[in-house]
Amino acid sequence: MFNRGQSLLELLVVIGVIAVVGTVGAQVFYVGARTQKISAERETGLRLIEETFEAARNVADADWQNMVAITKGTTQYHPEIGSCPGATCGQWVITLNSENVALNGITYTRSLTVQNVCRDASTRNITGATDTGGSTTACTASGGAYDASTHQITATVTWSGDTISLIQYVTRWQNRACAQASWDSVGAGPVTGCTTTLYDSATSLTTGATLQIQ
Repeated sequence: MFNRGQSLLELLVVIGVIAVVGTVGAQVFYVGARTQKISAERETGLRLIEETFEAARNVADADWQNMVAITKGTTQYHPEIGSCPGATCGQWVITLNSENVALNGITYTRSLTVQNVCRDASTRNITGATDTGGSTTACTASGGAYDASTHQITATVTWSGDTISLIQYVTRWQNRACAQASWDSVGAGPVTGCTTTLYDSATSLTTGATLQIQ
């Protein structure tokens, strides 16, 4: 009788141990699977971010005026491939509003914003975005001076309550920055695209006239 009772007790102990081990194992498996899922989702989000930066760099390198034309500040845009036939067929373009991208059963919302930036006049280091969230050319808050040849790109991807937001800068490294010289020898006009025609004016000067050199 004692042996039968002892065997029953031992059996109950074994069952209890198995139950505990099984519960812990299930929890470990769940945590591992959940961690792997989150990691995979974040990796996808980061790939979308990198693609956004790549698109912005391509657009800037193709023609800096494409970046100049974008509304600066908090206006949302997204990258896409230009439709065919068309002038931008097969090329990256930046289009208004965010976009939804469905990958592996998850819907990601991607957007980018573009801000003007300021640089320190001495070190040339970027001091931050211009005033009013990068929408102006004033540098009262960040210090330094407005840099017309650099823009800040903020790329954001959101999904299932999670968000990744990163910043990179694009620069006019191969497009020319043209300055309209002042005709009255006072100074130089604003930096603008080389295709834009501007005139400085002053008293006794006539703007818009034709100048012929022989």
